[in-house]
Amino acid sequence: MKKTIKKKSPSKQAQNKWILNEVKKPLNKKLQPVKHTLSANRPSTWNELSLLRDVQQSREITKKRPYKRMNLLLVAPDHPMPGAPNEMLLEEQLKHLVRNVTTIRSAQPLAEQLSRPDLDLILIIGGEEALSDESTDALNNTPVRKVLWLSDKEKPFDLDSRTVSLFDYILTQQMAHIPVYRALQCRNCSCLPYASDSGMYFPRPVEDRYKSDLLLIGNAEPGSILHSFVFSDLPADEKVRVCGRGWETFPSLIIIPPDEDLAPYYNGARIVINCSGSLVQTLDVAACGAFQLIQQHSELTPFLEAGNWITFQTQDEFADKFLYYRENVDHRRLAASRALADNKYNHSFLQKGIQLLDLVFD
Repeated sequence: MKKTIKKKSPSKQAQNKWILNEVKKPLNKKLQPVKHTLSANRPSTWNELSLLRDVQQSREITKKRPYKRMNLLLVAPDHPMPGAPNEMLLEEQLKHLVRNVTTIRSAQPLAEQLSRPDLDLILIIGGEEALSDESTDALNNTPVRKVLWLSDKEKPFDLDSRTVSLFDYILTQQMAHIPVYRALQCRNCSCLPYASDSGMYFPRPVEDRYKSDLLLIGNAEPGSILHSFVFSDLPADEKVRVCGRGWETFPSLIIIPPDEDLAPYYNGARIVINCSGSLVQTLDVAACGAFQLIQQHSELTPFLEAGNWITFQTQDEFADKFLYYRENVDHRRLAASRALADNKYNHSFLQKGIQLLDLVFD
């Protein structure tokens, strides 16, 4: 008589190992040229980025200009507005790429700094604070390349043509803002969103007051996928929070106040449904290790690599993916881990620095 062999269910350790192996797959594919740049410019920093040891050697074209010989002046705002980058993180990563980074505040006179014969690039971040007439004249008269990296997350800044003409490049947070600056005769305008502030957005446990079954991100626009979901398909008996405008008529939703820090809400959400169309917000959610279903948008498509992000385009596609991931916890964890890894190694300030230098000195 044959013995019946009872199959053991996979252990938690085996499940975690499977998830880790699945996360490594996209990292072993072609990434941005981080490894090549670091090994060429500062070999010691390669050992500081442990996970990138699994990444294959990048075969990108060797850069035309050795960035490690460059000196960069970083001009930061005196009073950063919400959405401004973490200048300390940016400065730290730029130091891996160039010879020297000097950081000053926008209120300080620029003339003395711009008189240096060894200066290669002036990078002004923020753009919300007006420069003095003296600094404006100094910028106008220097032959050094100048970049204005705007913090225009919500709407285009009210720049004038004289300010725009000072800079060789203007970088914006949203592709939709590019035509506004080009109308002011901007010579070169590109979209380069800031990286997530890893000091604010990172995976961590949170108190119950931040937790939810669903966190919805987006405005209440009649006829939209998110509005239809809330109006007719919202699961009963679940705690649902919403971040956006116009949801006051839905009493079952818990509205997050506009000025709240969203990081703990991202960490406390079991599922995030992101219909914001904002790359910055999408990356912030991913940086917290939260699982999110993302509505496709023209602002996101050029930046989110297929396979590492769970997106939807139609109501039916959203419904299918929502039901699937709602029931499959391990696949939610896998998707969140892939997005977290992609965000960390393809959308970090190190990557942004590489992209900025490539853009300006290509």
